[in-house]
Amino acid sequence: MFRMQWKLLFHKKQVWFAFLSSLLFAVFFFVYEMNNTVVYNISGFWHYCGMGDSVGWSMFKVILSFLIAIPAMSFQWDVADRTLAAVCTRGNWKEYVKAKMKAVFWTEFVIVVIPFL
Repeated sequence: MFRMQWKLLFHKKQVWFAFLSSLLFAVFFFVYEMNNTVVYNISGFWHYCGMGDSVGWSMFKVILSFLIAIPAMSFQWDVADRTLAAVCTRGNWKEYVKAKMKAVFWTEFVIVVIPFL
């Protein structure tokens, strides 16, 4: 059940949009901070990781909260696609909820951690 939920999440355009926008935003501001802080002999990594006061980090914290909400909407997507009724009648509701929660957690983990790596 988990594999099915994982595949369903990663086939959604919204999840790919959240992942790619998070990745591009992180890379852009990392390069931006590296170019702007070399003059002052301070590492751009110091500012990027939230140790300093930077515009990129502040904006990323705000945008990240909205990007994390996108995979959490998968339950509403199941209701809209009318797959939830089939799961309720033919499958085990507890297994569905556990698999959905695990898939959403790991998807959000990927959206947050990979841009930082």
